Amino acid sequence: MSKCLVTGGAGFIGSHITDKLVSEGHNVTVVDMLDKNVHKGKRPDYLNPKVKYYFQELSEFSIPADTEYIFHCASLVGVSNSQNCMHIFVDKNITDTSWLLQDCLISKESGHAKIKKIIHCGSMAPYGEGTGVFDSPISEGWELKPKSFYGITKKTQEEMIFLFGQTHNIETISLRYFSVYGSRQALGNPYAGPIPIFIEQASKNKPITIYEDGNQTRDFVHVSDVVNANLISMKTHYSGHAFNIGTGK
Repeated sequence: MSKCLVTGGAGFIGSHITDKLVSEGHNVTVVDMLDKNVHKGKRPDYLNPKVKYYFQELSEFSIPADTEYIFHCASLVGVSNSQNCMHIFVDKNITDTSWLLQDCLISKESGHAKIKKIIHCGSMAPYGEGTGVFDSPISEGWELKPKSFYGITKKTQEEMIFLFGQTHNIETISLRYFSVYGSRQALGNPYAGPIPIFIEQASKNKPITIYEDGNQTRDFVHVSDVVNANLISMKTHYSGHAFNIGTGK
């Protein structure tokens, strides 16, 4: 049994990672600011009773004693929203990551925590617009050219965590998620991706909206596969690597 911290662990992906860790017998702590755009000011009803929750900002949080693994899921999401709220995305995604890493360093040097690995919940957003052709997928190893402030912040998070791990001898992995879908995804959130939007439209007997010509492609991956990727990352000794998490179809 390991002691784990999940940042953003009350959210869509973070809560599923949390539940899986608990089911495997790990001791889990969650810190989550309960973003009002996601949680509407309420604690979700799926919170795991076996988990210790801290509902606060990362800048105000201290890593629990003896923490070994950190799953960093806390981020603001939304490509178009980031274009209009640059300072908020930089603050929550980059500055808060620096607070987390600073606390990791303090905890490590004092012997308060025994951090073995940081697993970053990354994104496909740093790939930017890819080939620029709707029905032409990018290949593995595509150069990172973010076209949004959200993509820039996710790329920066990844670079910060890799550098921190290399400097302080802590294993790190970044998982670049493609279009994740599954239970607990906010149907009313326009940044949650098309599948929950399709579901909401169908449930209200509304026409399902598809933009462009319908031939554009996206890589959809179920949240359960994303969770498995996190648990595998926890158990391997790969470090300083980024992995694309999708289905490839």
